[in-house]
Amino acid sequence: MRNSVTFFILCFSMITLGRSSNKINQTTRKNYLDEIIKFHLEDVEKNKYTFDEYLELTKPYGIWDVRPRDGNGVNIGGKIANPGEVSHYHYGIFCAHFKIPQENVYQPVENFLEQVHYKEAIYKESALRYVNQLTSMTMKIVNSNHNIFIAHKRFQRVDDIFFENGEYWKYDIPQNSIYAVSNKRGFLKDISFSKEDKEILKELENLRLYGAVHQNNAVFIIVDGLLNYSYGYMFSPLAPELIRTGPLFNFQVLENIENTGIYFYLSN
Repeated sequence: MRNSVTFFILCFSMITLGRSSNKINQTTRKNYLDEIIKFHLEDVEKNKYTFDEYLELTKPYGIWDVRPRDGNGVNIGGKIANPGEVSHYHYGIFCAHFKIPQENVYQPVENFLEQVHYKEAIYKESALRYVNQLTSMTMKIVNSNHNIFIAHKRFQRVDDIFFENGEYWKYDIPQNSIYAVSNKRGFLKDISFSKEDKEILKELENLRLYGAVHQNNAVFIIVDGLLNYSYGYMFSPLAPELIRTGPLFNFQVLENIENTGIYFYLSN
């Protein structure tokens, strides 16, 4: 088992060498958050979404993930909010919309974190049990031209393209927007995920995993998430202190599982 992980790390290191992330031109930043929130409120009314459905839509890298994609702060009411705070600002507005009592506002977050800590040993055991499948899938992700794969029960996502209700679509995002979402969608004709994309999505589904993100020199296999929180497994050829994951993955927990080179993580 450890040999297969070691081989994976060596290959991963060679493939990811020299890869860089694209940055949005900071001189043209504009805050579209108000437009996005208005669109989401209208969508809730139109589709009669429940609070639980709202929580599903706003998972990390989900259809309504409002965290700035460049990882920088946003001016909200004269205060610079980091990506996680933007997510919680959005959440606060919808808690008010759904008339969630103030004392219950953070109950979903507390329940989520309690579950992660309670089942942490089980998740680590699962990583060891399915190590070959996880490393094989992760190598496919590293070799892919895409960085985001989401296999949610109501939609699939590969980078900026979504598949939902039998149709492919993507957000029409203004050139100077810092968000991965907008208030407009464009439906796509004569397009489909590639065979390789579908294989990765199917493997995520078979392993009951929410998604995977390739970021810099690390691949995050996301078991599940809530708002700006996520947990799962991290694969990287680098030592933890050398990993530059960016502000969308701030570790609360990062533990090497039995010195295999597979890390269990909890991030916010």
